[in-house]
Amino acid sequence: LGPVSALGYVFHDQWANENPDAVRGFVRASAQAKDLLARSDDEWLRLAPIIRAEGKELEKLRDRYRQGIPRRSVAEEAADAGRLYHVLAAIGGAKLVGSAPEMAPGTFWQEPWK
Repeated sequence: LGPVSALGYVFHDQWANENPDAVRGFVRASAQAKDLLARSDDEWLRLAPIIRAEGKELEKLRDRYRQGIPRRSVAEEAADAGRLYHVLAAIGGAKLVGSAPEMAPGTFWQEPWK
């Protein structure tokens, strides 16, 4: 099991299929923002008043954020999330996951427009 991303976005399949340019633009903007925050300490300093952190606290937030940026493919993230879901279902049963012993298909967007 690899490091599973804890960040996600929710949208309806129908909307995404009807608005592929918007989805592509959002995915691109998200990737650009992550890239900027991964490489620019100055950007973190600019954001400091907004996130209300400074000094060592800001550095810790910055460093942990950078460590958490997914660097694997969506397929790898989905596979590991599915394995994690299976473990959680085995441990917590229906009380935790309801009647779904497996992660629902479509939980991870597979970008059909490519």
